[in-house]
Amino acid sequence: MADSLATVDRPIPTDYDAEMSVIGDMLNSTEKVVPVVVPMLGDGAAFFCPDLRVAYNVVAEMFEKDKPVDLVTMSHEMKGMPCPVGKHGWEDLLIDCSQTTPTVLNAEHHANIVLENYVKREAARLCFACATGLCESKIDDAHEYIREYADKILATLEHQADRSDTKSFLDSQDELRAEKRNPMRAAVMTGINRIDHQIDGIRRGQVCVVAARPSIGKTALALSIAYNVGNAGGNVLFFTVEMPSFDILMRLMSLNTGRTASEIMGDGMGVEEFDHVCELMAMKDSAKNIRFNDSVRSVDQLINVASVISMRQRVDLIVVDYLQLLDNRKSHGSREREVADMSKRVKHLARSTNTAVLLVSQLNRGPAGRENGRPAMHELRESGAIEQDADQVWMMWRDDGDLSGSVRWFVCKNRNGRAGDDTTEFLNFHNASMRF
Repeated sequence: MADSLATVDRPIPTDYDAEMSVIGDMLNSTEKVVPVVVPMLGDGAAFFCPDLRVAYNVVAEMFEKDKPVDLVTMSHEMKGMPCPVGKHGWEDLLIDCSQTTPTVLNAEHHANIVLENYVKREAARLCFACATGLCESKIDDAHEYIREYADKILATLEHQADRSDTKSFLDSQDELRAEKRNPMRAAVMTGINRIDHQIDGIRRGQVCVVAARPSIGKTALALSIAYNVGNAGGNVLFFTVEMPSFDILMRLMSLNTGRTASEIMGDGMGVEEFDHVCELMAMKDSAKNIRFNDSVRSVDQLINVASVISMRQRVDLIVVDYLQLLDNRKSHGSREREVADMSKRVKHLARSTNTAVLLVSQLNRGPAGRENGRPAMHELRESGAIEQDADQVWMMWRDDGDLSGSVRWFVCKNRNGRAGDDTTEFLNFHNASMRF
């Protein structure tokens, strides 16, 4: 299958001057520039000009071996290599590079230009290859074929972020100070006072798991948090795999009115009152800030949808209800390995989109046979990898025979705060409104 951009009648994204400037920066101030640009550009594949790619790798290798780098040593090191196109020798090219940039202060900017053009070329190449394959090949599952290329394109973007986001403490001081003065920059508050008191919200870029046995209130807690975040002005993506969006929307109406779903849809609420409730709900921020999706069936679909929406607008919270119901199109030989792979990919989604992720998870039957019913972290269903990948793990349970409506909640893992018995709280659960 042809995937070369050479056959495309469009200018290829590249900047020869920027590539020359990177080499010039490395020659003119090796000690300062190489430690900055090499972590960004890696093996040099981002260089479109093959001669400059060779020069870049020679400088990087000489620096790694503690060899002195200048025009003379570089020319000596490159003797015997094929001469650059249009030059009498490597020395001519290196002199041109060193004279291209008057200052090394912009070295990182030059490297970013090179990296940005590389990402554009790779994305264009993958799109062209996908289109060519769809037109020329017999594709059994077009949706899966397109998703594979979408994953590759997103991986290219993540590659750029991984290479360019190298920071020292000095680089991050302003960001740290801003987060100290405005904690909402770093974390998404749940809006439930007893929970926020214990954890100070769910940090962006992290995964929080809420786990319990069936009928304890996992989904209700996740929806209550999503509702609070939406009303506070945050944007929420709510992926419901367990039940259709209609049922979730009915719960949202119950949450607003304090009436049960059967009352709302039955004789307990007239048509005029129903219309009035809908009008009032439409005026709230949560009506436009929470987006529900009940169509995803696999972790691939979830990640693609969430990634695309995150590119279009800021997303503060992603809710997945619940992980074990998702399919993994990649076969790993066992369900435990499949769930472990999905857990890692959701973790990567949180990091790459800088979004807080609330992951609802089932527990196995361990707590049911225990005297007090208190769950343990190793009882997360189908995979121990969930507890390893999660930044926070919350457990919920009810005492045997407790019909008061209160639910016990505690933090059994927290990378950035308190965890353990001291965090146990009684959360008030209103059965009619399905709200915490």
